[in-house]
Amino acid sequence: MCQTASSFSPEINRKKFQNVEHLVQKLRRLNSSHDEVNRDYIASLCENADPNTDHRYISEILLASGLLL
Repeated sequence: MCQTASSFSPEINRKKFQNVEHLVQKLRRLNSSHDEVNRDYIASLCENADPNTDHRYISEILLASGLLL
């Protein structure tokens, strides 16, 4: 016999909801750590590049266009 969503007990629905919440939290943590890595990389490019070189200018253009991310 196949169960439909309406025939699940409230306890099963609550557990499923908790599992989904847990997965969403994991995804948020992964995404935020990915963003931090990008920011660290970008910061290192800007700090390490001599302000008088073409490298910094090109990096800023690529950052602004989103190609360097």
